[in-house]
Amino acid sequence: MHGNADAENTALNAARALVAFGAPAHLRTYAGTTKPLLRAALYAPEIHGTDGLGGVEGLPSPTAPEVLARVARETPALEAMAKAVREAAGPVYLLASGPLTNIALFVSVYPSLLSKVEAIVFMGGGIGMGNKSPAAGEPLHTTPASFLKLTRTTQSSISYVIVRVGSISWSISA
Repeated sequence: MHGNADAENTALNAARALVAFGAPAHLRTYAGTTKPLLRAALYAPEIHGTDGLGGVEGLPSPTAPEVLARVARETPALEAMAKAVREAAGPVYLLASGPLTNIALFVSVYPSLLSKVEAIVFMGGGIGMGNKSPAAGEPLHTTPASFLKLTRTTQSSISYVIVRVGSISWSISA
């Protein structure tokens, strides 16, 4: 899914991080949907640069062969997410590092897999210091329809963990 930049740049950025942090070679990234459910895509190049990382140093180039090898192209992101949840040996925590559209689509298309999901973790809140408004971080501000879809579709046993701008977190249950 898009986030600070379009879906392609976001997938490349995740792959760059996997390489930089020495993640196991089998871990790959998948470019999710390219726009929110009901709105046009919104990016913040004035904050995050056109590539979504705005000048971060120390990461490999997005064109480095080891980075490109981490970006999966053969399977759509939604199918890859379902496969990972289906094959997980234990409870699953879904982590959204950007807008919630892919997770909203996942809960809509694969409701039978929700029993394996323990929690959905995402950035979204702010108290006087959100990064898109005084009360909202980018994922909630730009994709409120996805958040509503999540909270109306998921089971009450799934927890939502909202990571607030400033890295202070709290947890709510549906």
